[in-house]
Amino acid sequence: MIPVDKPGPDLTISEVLGGNQDDLDDLLSIHQELFPQYLYYQPFMRERATKPPGADPRFVEHWWLLRVDGQAAAIRFFKYIPARDCGFALAIGVLPAFRALTFGRYLRFSHAILIGSMNQLKADAQAAGRPMPVGMGTEIEHYLLWRYYTEYGYVKLPVDYREPSFSQEAEVYIEQNDKKELQFRQIELGILPCNHAHFNPNDSEMLKNVIFALLVDHYELPEDHWVIRHALKSRSAALT
Repeated sequence: MIPVDKPGPDLTISEVLGGNQDDLDDLLSIHQELFPQYLYYQPFMRERATKPPGADPRFVEHWWLLRVDGQAAAIRFFKYIPARDCGFALAIGVLPAFRALTFGRYLRFSHAILIGSMNQLKADAQAAGRPMPVGMGTEIEHYLLWRYYTEYGYVKLPVDYREPSFSQEAEVYIEQNDKKELQFRQIELGILPCNHAHFNPNDSEMLKNVIFALLVDHYELPEDHWVIRHALKSRSAALT
């Protein structure tokens, strides 16, 4: 799903969900190295990886392991939410030794991965008989990352957003290994549009769909949760 228009390193992508154990072990190793703060997720991840991408009918999920010349180099987690006509990017991570690589016309390795996952998002929508997705929603936790995200075409959404510390589907695994209390932190919410020419960041219904895709569908918060009410209220204030 990553079109490359000139010779370069050999790049392969493996779908880890429902895949083989070696790919899962390499994916978890990269996840542990790059995201040690989320180590408590790994028991859930091992269990989820035994099921295929469409195991939950609400989503088409993708856990990618990317290899460069046969070496495990990067990971990408994202999902398509048909009912909201959008995607949600959970994480992207490239090992330091591979970050300077370029593939075709892309600015850097991470850029190529983003475009590849966007192509997959469009293919998932087409396979589901749904309209073109509005784009890929993303939680951006550090303001310095916006430099790269804006280069890639991301748009910051006018929402006062708070990220839950874990999803409800992972809670049982977390409680078994390292009891955590659900917390919320204020971070930015952005989106990489599928069609920049027709994208309106102030579209009220689009903003609601993205908020619900993340907080209701993925994190499984009730629709009347204060975090959701706050995000919706901030959306309305930004549009007045």
